[in-house]
Amino acid sequence: MSPLSSFRKVAISLAIFAIVTVASATWARADTVTLNLNTGSTLPSQNYGTVTLTLVGNAIQVNISLLPGNRIVNTGFDASIAFNSTLGGQIGVTGLPGTYTLVNSGNPSSVGMDGFGTFQYGVLFNAQGGGAGTDSSLTFTVTRVGGFSTVNELLALSTNPPGSIQALFAVDIICDSCGPATGIVGATEVPEPASMLLLGTGLVTLAAGLRKRFKT
Repeated sequence: MSPLSSFRKVAISLAIFAIVTVASATWARADTVTLNLNTGSTLPSQNYGTVTLTLVGNAIQVNISLLPGNRIVNTGFDASIAFNSTLGGQIGVTGLPGTYTLVNSGNPSSVGMDGFGTFQYGVLFNAQGGGAGTDSSLTFTVTRVGGFSTVNELLALSTNPPGSIQALFAVDIICDSCGPATGIVGATEVPEPASMLLLGTGLVTLAAGLRKRFKT
């Protein structure tokens, strides 16, 4: 075998290794989704922030990030942040600040969120009133006996009626630029995490093609 052929063999092998490594890392990051809080029931429909879900071990980290001028509040609804699980059963929450409470100790219940219908679970800001809100961001981790295997297990639409808007997450906020005014905003669009998986699949396919070309 000529030195040039040996060099090509090593170079292609390294390229395949690098591609598969990147693909594996892509798959490892694929179980993160970001939802846009852009639908209001009484507030105007516009961008208020995001909800990001990330699988961490067998738990799901939830990050609420509101745009400046928007804050999480408690205006008398059943929760300040409401969501569902496809698995049901009792959940736990870790990392929640002392100013918040897990609704009904994490047992499924009927959590009403204005025009967005009802949810199973909720986190409530303890101080009531629109003027009491101080947090534009909040991070906590949802756990359950047996754990979660994907963030999709925390993505289920609310139940209507009551209300006419289905959402995956709903947040009670005060919006300074809206008056100021308070209201529930929701993430109504089902995310598409498959794009990351699609990238990973493409990289593996590319690696397979390089290997086949090398063998021929």
